[in-house]
Amino acid sequence: MNQQSMSQPKAPSSMREPEPKRGPRTKKVPGGKLPVVWEPRTLESADGRFGVIKTLKAKVETLKADVGADSFQKALLCERAGFLIALLETQEVNAIEKGQLDAGSYIQSTNCLIGLLRHLGLKRVCRVSSLSSYIEQKDNGK
Repeated sequence: MNQQSMSQPKAPSSMREPEPKRGPRTKKVPGGKLPVVWEPRTLESADGRFGVIKTLKAKVETLKADVGADSFQKALLCERAGFLIALLETQEVNAIEKGQLDAGSYIQSTNCLIGLLRHLGLKRVCRVSSLSSYIEQKDNGK
């Protein structure tokens, strides 16, 4: 026991003042005001002038093309995977530059990304429409 706990005994619970209830109505809001209208934010509505947004959108589009995202659900998974890729890359750079890494968060994000990629198929869709166009591309590349 330390000195403080010995010199100041706690009052019995029946004599303590009740703590104020914290529910949805008493929750503190930054700035003290609730927003009048809630407006959802999406990647499409983000300011495309920022390099980070451009990079993230490009990675998502590449992933959509690679997995053949032919449904709304696959497109959503591609967007989540793109965000996780950016999150993991940021954590990796911070680990290298600053020596700071929350290993638990990193591993959890990695496992989540692996799960998303498994659901997306982890396979690439052929971007060539026919055998003749494939041969033509190969011949032009040499």
